Amino acid sequence: MAQRGGSRELGPPGGGGGGEAAVAANAELKSIQFRSVTAFNRLREDVGRLGTPADTVDLRRRVADGTARFRELAGEFRARAASHPARDSSAAQKLLRDFQSLLKSSERLMQTAKAKEFASLPRPSGGATAAGAAAEQQYKSAAAREAAERQALLDEQRKQELLSVGNALQFNEAVIEERDAAITEIAGQIGEVHQIFQDLAVLVNDQGEALDDIEANITRASERAADASVQIGHAERSQRAARNKWCFLLVISAIVVFILFLILLA
Repeated sequence: MAQRGGSRELGPPGGGGGGEAAVAANAELKSIQFRSVTAFNRLREDVGRLGTPADTVDLRRRVADGTARFRELAGEFRARAASHPARDSSAAQKLLRDFQSLLKSSERLMQTAKAKEFASLPRPSGGATAAGAAAEQQYKSAAAREAAERQALLDEQRKQELLSVGNALQFNEAVIEERDAAITEIAGQIGEVHQIFQDLAVLVNDQGEALDDIEANITRASERAADASVQIGHAERSQRAARNKWCFLLVISAIVVFILFLILLA
């Protein structure tokens, strides 16, 4: 994990410098990088022997020492790079990029070493002594403890996953219940709306009958108005005829009276 942190911290910050201090810093970084490459190559050769007949307790000890040595060099390189007076220069940036690439390769190599160590057990050395056997037994015990810790970690992760799944299921059930309640409420509202539409249909029907009655009354009123207008016409004609008759009678009466008056004068 230390080398991962180093790979994140090696980005080029701001600032600059030059001159002899920068040249000396670059030379020091190159020296550390050369030693790191040498340690990496040795570590890669030892890792390549893991899981083969050459896989012994001494080999795994060398792998552990080589890993520790490489991490020390990585920490030293990070410290020197942090105090570099000209980190923005092209030479310093190239060294940083090269070392970052080396760190990524070392991460992959250490992961491979862990996988190989976990997959197989070391063979006893040719000149193994009681101390070597004890060291081998101690290594086996450490490997067993590490395996137990990994298994415990996996079990804990599974428990957390099960808890998260259970919480998710409870949440989903709560959401489903809430949706069911909402659907039930909507269904009730739809029933109420349906009842309202039925009531409106009854009202419209009643209003339709009332409108029919009004239309019939209007029709009858119109017919009666037409009859009244005919009767008024007849009455008007009758009134004119009666007036004419009275006028004729008055004229006749006046003539008779005049004739009688003439007779009396004679």
